[in-house]
Amino acid sequence: MTKISPCIVFILIFNLFACERHLPAQANFGSVDTILTRTAMENSEIEVNRAKLYSEHGRDRRLAIAWFCEHPEAGRPVLRAFFQPLEEEWAAEAALEALSCIGHPDDVRLLDSVLASGKLTYQAGFSLAGNPSSSAFDALMKRSEDENEAVARGAIGGLGERKEEAARPHLETLLKHSNANIRWAAVLAITDLGAKPSEKALRDCEKVETDVDVREKITEQLKEINGHSPLS
Repeated sequence: MTKISPCIVFILIFNLFACERHLPAQANFGSVDTILTRTAMENSEIEVNRAKLYSEHGRDRRLAIAWFCEHPEAGRPVLRAFFQPLEEEWAAEAALEALSCIGHPDDVRLLDSVLASGKLTYQAGFSLAGNPSSSAFDALMKRSEDENEAVARGAIGGLGERKEEAARPHLETLLKHSNANIRWAAVLAITDLGAKPSEKALRDCEKVETDVDVREKITEQLKEINGHSPLS
């Protein structure tokens, strides 16, 4: 019988252990595959939800908005792309709503530029209203005095929706604006903010208001402040 050299036995045992030590490396290749698969699935989800923003069905758009809100890191670049250049359609409106939900401070400049463009002003104003950054408040304050009426009204609406008391003195000043549409927007914004603290300003404006619709709106709010239904 042929005897096996101890040296050869040692080499065989060494190789066996070496192979076992390399098994985790194979598992790592599996991990890479898993990561790639997960990335592909995420990219697929992004495209599916991006497509839903174009849907004519409100439910699809709401589901997509909810998905982007839950995946801000992956979703923000996709949402921002709707405005480079601006797509003036319901998909862009839905994208604004999703960006408002995410509320990232780095999106303020983009939202402000959308508002300043004069397109989708209502939606852009409310998107800035939903952004907690102080720079969003500053942008709304600045745009509320814009020469473009649509831009100003969008910003005023955003200030009301944002409900920051710091905006109240400015909104009360806008009650005296030369443009009746701006005064109307200011009344609505004060209503959203809470009309009671502005009762004196509203009463003063009611006495001198020349536009019938604006005066009726002020009167309606004053009745509500005093506990009277506007329908009574």
